[in-house]
Formats: sequence, structure tokens, C-alpha cells
Amino acid sequence: LFDKFTELTKDPSGKPSGFATKALCALSAGGLAAIMGNPADLALIRMQADGMLPPAERRGYTNVVTAFSGILATEGAAG
Repeated sequence: LFDKFTELTKDPSGKPSGFATKALCALSAGGLAAIMGNPADLALIRMQADGMLPPAERRGYTNVVTAFSGILATEGAAG
């Protein structure tokens, strides 16, 4: 993403981008990666922890989609 963002913000005259532009591109790329990665990581951790619970307390996550829907249904979007 960083490369795509820096390409989009490239100066038409061919001069290299400044520090502020590169920093903004890096922050944007990192922020989008965190927005996508954190929920997936939450679902994977919940699935692993679910397997260690006693059978009566398990939530029965079978895949990431059921984990996402179960978390959203019981805890809401904020988790």
C-alpha cells in the first residue's frame, strides 16, 4: 500500500516526495493494515481459545466467518 500511495502522491515534475508526504503515506498504509488485520487476529485468537474451554462453555466457532458473526452478535462492533 505504501508504494501505491507514494505513486499516487508523486510530484508531476519528477522530484522526490518530501518527508511529510512519505510519512502521511506510511501512516495511511499502516492504519489500513491495522483496520484489516486486527479483527482477523481477534477472530483467530478467539477460535484458538475456544478450543481450550470445557465443551459446555465452547462457542462452537468453525471458521473465521462464524467467529466474526458470533463476536458481532454477542459483543457488538467494538468487541
